[in-house]
Formats: sequence, C-alpha cells, structure tokens
Amino acid sequence: MIYGHGNDAYKYDKAIKADFSSNVWYEGPSPALTEHLKDRVGIVDHYPEPDGGALKEKIAEFHKVSPDNCLVANGSVEAFYLVALAYQPAKSVIATPCFSEYEDACTIHNHIIEFVSNSKGWVNQNFGNAIVWFGNPNNPDGKVIPPKVLAKMLEQNPAATFLVDEAYGSLCSDFQSAVSLIKRFPNLLIVRSFTKNFAVPGLRLGYLLGNPELIDRLNNLKMPWTVNSLALEAGMYIMDHYQQLMPDKSKVERTSKAFQSQLKELEDMLTVIPSDCNYCLVKLNGPYAGKLKQFLVDEYGVLIRDASNFRGLDEHYIRLAVQSPEHNELLIKGLKEGLRRMDNA
Repeated sequence: MIYGHGNDAYKYDKAIKADFSSNVWYEGPSPALTEHLKDRVGIVDHYPEPDGGALKEKIAEFHKVSPDNCLVANGSVEAFYLVALAYQPAKSVIATPCFSEYEDACTIHNHIIEFVSNSKGWVNQNFGNAIVWFGNPNNPDGKVIPPKVLAKMLEQNPAATFLVDEAYGSLCSDFQSAVSLIKRFPNLLIVRSFTKNFAVPGLRLGYLLGNPELIDRLNNLKMPWTVNSLALEAGMYIMDHYQQLMPDKSKVERTSKAFQSQLKELEDMLTVIPSDCNYCLVKLNGPYAGKLKQFLVDEYGVLIRDASNFRGLDEHYIRLAVQSPEHNELLIKGLKEGLRRMDNA
C-alpha cells in the first residue's frame, strides 16, 4: 500500500494545523539530533557502510545480543518485505486489524495468506510451519501481548516463524519487549523502528533482531547500501544518547490517558477503544470516517486517520494519535461539530 497510510496531508490544498493521523510522537525530533546531523551533512559524499555494520554493533550492545543477531534496515518496511522474500513461497498467518504492509509484502512474494481476528483468541492456535505476523503493540488498536504469552506461542509452535513488529513499544506504557526471548527461541524475529519514538520517519531507519541463522538468511538476500549515510549517522547518535532522546514514558502515558478521557466525553457520538499507546482506535456511531476526515480538514485544518482500509474495519473507525493540548482541544471541537452534523443529516 503506497497510499492509504496516515499523514497524507499532501492530498489536500488546505493547510494542516494538527495531524492526528500519524502516530509518530508529536513533539518531533530532538533538536540535539537535528543539530548533530547538520554538522555531519558532509558525510553524504561517501558511500555508507553496505550493511550498516557500525550501527549494528551499537544496536547489539544496547540489546545485549551479538551483532550476528541484528540486521539494519531501511525502516521496518524493508524488513517486512525482506522476510516475505526470504520465505517465499510460504503460508503466512496475519492477525488483523493490522499494519497493511504485512499483507502487501506477503502478497508480492506469493504467500498463501490466512487472516485471524485478534479479538478471537488467536494466540492459542496451532500455526504449523506458517510465518505469523503481528504488531506488539498492535496498530491500529494498541493491543499488547505480554512476553510470557508470546513465549507460550513460540513453545507450542516450534515449526512456525513469528515476526513481531515492536515499532510502537516505546510509546506504550504497558509494553514489555520480547528481545529477551531471542536467545531461547530460534523461530522469533523482532522488527524495531527509530521512526515513532524519535520522530524521524523521513530518515527510514529500523532493524531486525533474531536467531543468527535467520538473520544470515535475510542478509543473503538484502541489497547493499539500502540505508543512507545520514540515517546511519542518526542511528549511531540515537544509540549513544538513547535515554536522553527517548520520550518520557510517564508523559506519554499521562497525555494519552488525558486525551482518551476527552474523547470519552463524546460517548453519545463515538466509542473509544482503550489503549496504553500514544494512539487509540475510535468507533463512530455511523459510517462517517471518510466524510468526517474531509470535514475536519476543510473546516478545522485537522487531519485524522480514516481507519476503514484496515482489514477487518470499516467506515465506522478512525485512529487518533495524541497531540499537544491545544491541538487536542481543536480536534474535540471539530469532532463535536462534525459528528452532530452527520448524526442529524
């Protein structure tokens, strides 16, 4: 899906004042990081390391694993497509609703795809030798699978390979990473991203962690130089200053809960699906997602995520990511007006 994700402001002539459609942390990248990259822009006259080796070393040290457990990628999406390529042809099981790129990667590489609803006890299934794809926390609903539950799934399905997308983990108060399980389970692959928590989506930087045999299988198919010099430099700086640059998790939790409380005041028009992440899924009383999105852009300069194109959802659903208090107030005002108009139409 090249189009249809959040942050599609480019489609509109109206200036966007507040973007609730992208679940990147709203405070933006650290000024220290952007200043560092300005100082290092001269590195673009050299080729980057073909495999991002220096960054791989830092990531491995941070997670207390071997560099052989790590692969640096051009964002998490490159990792998804690389896994789908490495296992083609295969059967893939995808827990829905979810990020559309799992399905797109599998489709391009001729996987037989089975979809399971993440609301129907799918974690207890026997997956045979399938590739099992899911987000943890999940996008768009913020559902979290604890490591002990994932460990049970891995134990019960030794022939399956589990691809766990942890892109939103650092922005979710109830999340525990599964990285500690890598040494125990050779059938686990974890994808992580710098995009969401460090607010650098334009750099395209992520990585895979897993058993060395799985990582080697992916490396044998990976093109060289897929991650550019500035992205690698950003990753090195972030890993060296990780805790200082990471958003305050208590602030993320506090602002997200306050935002969801504001939304719940509109309970006569919508239902908030509780989330411990910086975003939440919202069910509208009517099939208004597309019309509401257009209204909010036209009348308020506010952009939301129409969630109707998530498999398993429809035009009753939107996804919202917390923004500044002032922008949150603007959204609430726009939702009140827009939904009342639609309910009365």
